Amino acid sequence: MGHQDTKGKSGQDYLKSEFYRLIQTDETIFNFILESSYDGMWYLDLTTDKVFFSSRWNETYMSTSLTKENG
Repeated sequence: MGHQDTKGKSGQDYLKSEFYRLIQTDETIFNFILESSYDGMWYLDLTTDKVFFSSRWNETYMSTSLTKENG
């Protein structure tokens, strides 16, 4: 009973596809997600073993772990 677009996908599928497209093509959307994530974000590339931590993740977890170690 959900919304159907002209391609027969449900509204939910359309919104998910549109969201992924915006993340890939609009840097402001990606930055908004990074900035608005309360706990921060991290990403591990398993093919290269490189890790990305958002600044919010570093603020939240790195300062906490340093405080615990030095406490």
